[in-house]
Amino acid sequence: MKKKVVLLLILFFTIFFIPSPMVKADGEIGKVKDLFPDNSLKSEIKLILNKGEEDYITRDEAAGITSLLLKDKSIENVKGIEIFSNLKYLNLEENRITTLPAEIGTLKQLQFLYLGGNIISELPKEIGGLILLEELSLRANKLTILSEELGKLVNLRKIDISSNSLERLPAGLKGCNKLEVLLADNNILADLPEELGGLKKLLILDLRSNKLISLAPLYKDLDSLFYLDLAENNIYNIDEGAYKKILGIPGHYDLTEQKAIIKIANKGLVGEDFGIKALDIYRLNLGSGLEYYLISPDGQRERLELEIKDNYLTVAGEYLTTEGNYVLEIQISDNQPDAFSGSVYQQIFMIDKVTILPAYNTNQYLMASLGIFVAGLLLIVVIRLVRKGK
Repeated sequence: MKKKVVLLLILFFTIFFIPSPMVKADGEIGKVKDLFPDNSLKSEIKLILNKGEEDYITRDEAAGITSLLLKDKSIENVKGIEIFSNLKYLNLEENRITTLPAEIGTLKQLQFLYLGGNIISELPKEIGGLILLEELSLRANKLTILSEELGKLVNLRKIDISSNSLERLPAGLKGCNKLEVLLADNNILADLPEELGGLKKLLILDLRSNKLISLAPLYKDLDSLFYLDLAENNIYNIDEGAYKKILGIPGHYDLTEQKAIIKIANKGLVGEDFGIKALDIYRLNLGSGLEYYLISPDGQRERLELEIKDNYLTVAGEYLTTEGNYVLEIQISDNQPDAFSGSVYQQIFMIDKVTILPAYNTNQYLMASLGIFVAGLLLIVVIRLVRKGK
């Protein structure tokens, strides 16, 4: 009987007072195998922390990780990454990630997040919790829409959303008032939100290869803009305000290869010969093989041979014989098979003072004037001879 009592006491103390590897001690978050369901991510964390699958990760160990470079590791699920609460740099590019867990928003110290080259189709609204984030790369994913919560990233300086399937930019971006670089090329953007004009610190704006037809926000408050790429869009109308804004950009800008006509309104100009600044045209980088056509107010179209003189393309006054809006159209006719060919630039100008000549041509007009002059001389001679005879 005494032996049984002693055995029961030993068993009791063993269970309740002797530490067991099956019981999680204070400061331990959990086992590696339980924290990371994705095998590829689990393998990388084991290497980084020098742990086995049955080992526990402590809070101190997790807090000591401030940077994770997990590029091209075949990761599909990033659940568990949130235990590294002091992360400042996280690179998950070129993986197979389809979604981000809501817990991503708990990484309050994160400053650099790179998610390019995955298959993410939507961002969780919790992304707005990354209030210290300075750089965000989402390039080459499957995004069709961006969360308005991005506007809460008040410290964001650079965002790369290129090579997705975005149809619009969120108006909430106006909240990113420190944004300097916005890369949104190779999407299907058809217009730009007016709020974009409020990004007063924006330096670089890349909108190449979209479906833009208008530039309305570009001449609002984008006073810091240095680099602008609008090539390969559907821009067919640039009003005078936007055009002047673009010409005033001190660095690079590109409006080439539009899929429609560019019209630049510049009405109210007067003159017999009309000069257009060649620099303004060639700064648009239209390429080589330019052909010039003049379209008169009555719809007549005529090809012109123009020369550059003193940095001006001059339309001779003889072509400007009717009052109204003329169009100087410039086309590219490169022989390269992949080059855009078509009308890519139009300069509109108004002629409101035109001397209307008689119906006959200029030579007939000059001959008639000469005939009248000769007849006048003959009349004077005849009068003098008559007076002499008297």
